[in-house]
Amino acid sequence: MAVQLTVRDSQTASPITGASVTFTGPFSGSEQCSGATCVVSGGPGTYEIDVSAPGYQPVHQEVRVTGIPSTGCGCARVETQQLAVSMTRG
Repeated sequence: MAVQLTVRDSQTASPITGASVTFTGPFSGSEQCSGATCVVSGGPGTYEIDVSAPGYQPVHQEVRVTGIPSTGCGCARVETQQLAVSMTRG
């Protein structure tokens, strides 16, 4: 997991359910969030992340994910970035 996002209302700090996330970077895709938690799967690099939820203004974030060389598989392990996203009703 490259990035784990927690989505909250900017006024009340209440969790927002029903959000989705799209992302581009070393890996691209889209995911429905589970409760107020969204996950971006992928490897190290810089991601452009867009979070949307019904009734809220979309939020754009750029996140840098660092990797740790892994022995054996030739792949990199990532240091998961934790990101709190505050959304404004729109």
